[in-house]
Amino acid sequence: MDIKVKLLDYYVPGRTSATEFIAKVARISGVPEELKDEEILEMIVENDYSSCLEHIIFTFDITISKLIAPELLEHRISSHTAKSTRFTRNRDAGYVVPDAITKKKEFLQLYQIALDQSIKFYEELRHYGVSREMGRYILPMALKTRYIWSINARSLINFLGLRLCCRASPEMQKMAREILRYAREVCPEIFNHIECRGYNLGVCPENEVRPKFCYHPEIPTKKEIKERWLKKGKSILESEVRF
Repeated sequence: MDIKVKLLDYYVPGRTSATEFIAKVARISGVPEELKDEEILEMIVENDYSSCLEHIIFTFDITISKLIAPELLEHRISSHTAKSTRFTRNRDAGYVVPDAITKKKEFLQLYQIALDQSIKFYEELRHYGVSREMGRYILPMALKTRYIWSINARSLINFLGLRLCCRASPEMQKMAREILRYAREVCPEIFNHIECRGYNLGVCPENEVRPKFCYHPEIPTKKEIKERWLKKGKSILESEVRF
C-alpha cells in the first residue's frame, strides 16, 4: 500500500527536551518540586494529565488516498493543508492500491482498468471544456492526495489510540504506524508507551465488536470491567463520592 509519511518538524518550546519542558510546565500547576522530571512525565502520560503535552507540536507531510482523507479530517484539533483537485493536475497523481488487491493478479487488473477509465473520462471532460472543479467529481477515491498536517502531542496520542486499533482501515493503520514510528524517534519518552486506546487505557472500549485478531486480546473490555463492578454491588451510582 503506497502511502508516504514524513516528519517535517518537531517543536518543543525553548528547544529543550520534552521531558524537561513538560516537567517545568507541570510544576507551575502544583506538581511537587521533589519529583524528578522523568517521574512527572510518566505520571502525566499514565494518568492523562496531559494539557502540558499540547505545547509540543509535530508537523507531517502525508500522502494518502482520497478515501481515508475524510477520516484524517475528523481529527479537528490539528491543522490541515491539502493538495487541491481544483487547481492541480490529477492525471499523474497516482493511486493507493490496497494490499488485498495486489495479492491477486485478477483483482489488480480489474482495479487498474477501473482507475484508468476514470482518469480517461476525467481527461475527456476537460477536453470538452468542463472545468477541473466539475470534472473532479468523477475521480476515484483511490487517487492520492497530500496533506501537511500539524498536531500537538496530546491530540496525537488520541489520534494514535483510535487509528492503531485493529478495527481501523488498513490504510489508516499503516499511516498511524508510520506516524508513531517518527514520534518515537524524536520523543520516545512519551510515545514508547503509546499504542491503541485499549492498550493506553488498560481497557478496550470496543467491547463485543472487538475482533478475534485484536493485537492485545489479553486486555479486558470495558463491558467486562463494568459487569464485574455490578456483580460486586459497586456500581457508580452506589459508590460514595469523596471530595
